[in-house]
Amino acid sequence: MKVRDPICGMEIERDRAADRRTRDGRTYYFCATACAQRFDASFRANARVETDGQRTAEGPVDREEEGRRREYRTLMRKFWFSALISVPVVLFSYPWLVPGLRDVPWLARGSDTLLWVWRGLGLLTLPVLLWGGSQFYSGLWAAAKARSANMHTLIGVGITAAWLYSTVAVIWPGVFPEPELAEVYYDVTAVVTALVVLGMALEIKARGRTSEALKKLIRLQAKTARVVREIGGSSGRE
Repeated sequence: MKVRDPICGMEIERDRAADRRTRDGRTYYFCATACAQRFDASFRANARVETDGQRTAEGPVDREEEGRRREYRTLMRKFWFSALISVPVVLFSYPWLVPGLRDVPWLARGSDTLLWVWRGLGLLTLPVLLWGGSQFYSGLWAAAKARSANMHTLIGVGITAAWLYSTVAVIWPGVFPEPELAEVYYDVTAVVTALVVLGMALEIKARGRTSEALKKLIRLQAKTARVVREIGGSSGRE
C-alpha cells in the first residue's frame, strides 16, 4: 500500500518507509529520516497553542503547512544559487558560440587554456551537484531501499552522469577515441538542477495554496443548522 510523505510529498510503500510517527491517533510515514526529523521539529515548535483561553493541539494540517513553507524557502535558495552558477558555466562551456568570447584566443576550441577553464567549471558546479541537488540523492536512496525508482532517481543519475563524464573529459581527455568526444556537460548539471528545483518549489507553493483554499472553504460551513419538518399537517421547527 502506498502512502505519501507529509513533508516532501513523495509516495512510498508503507512497509518500506524509512521512518514513521504517530500523532493524534494518525500514523505518518516518511521516505527518509531527514523528513521525519523535520516533522518532529515542526511538531515540537507548534505542538500546543493558546486559543480562547484553552490549550488545544495544533492539527497536522498546520504542521504540514509550516513544513511546506520551510521546504519552499530552502528550494528557492537552492534555485537562485544554481541559477547564478549556471550563467558562467553555460557561457564558458561553449565560448565559440558566444559573441564576444568566440574571438578570444585563449578560449579557442581545443586550447589548453580552455581545458583549464573547464576544470574550473567542474569545481564551480560541484556545490550545485552536492547541495543544490541533495534532495535528489536522498530521494534516490529512499527509492533504492524500496526497490523502486522515481523522479529523484532520474534526475540524480542524470546530473551525476553529466558531471562525471565532464570531469573525466577534462582530467583524462586521452581516454576518448576521438577528441570531439572529450566535451563537457557541466551546464547540464547546473541548468537541470536549477530548473527541476524551481519546479519542485512551485509545486510546493501551489499545493500550499490549494490547502489554504480548502481550509477557507471548510471555515465557511455553518456552525449550526435548523431543521424544518412537517408535523401533523403543520410545519414545525427543531
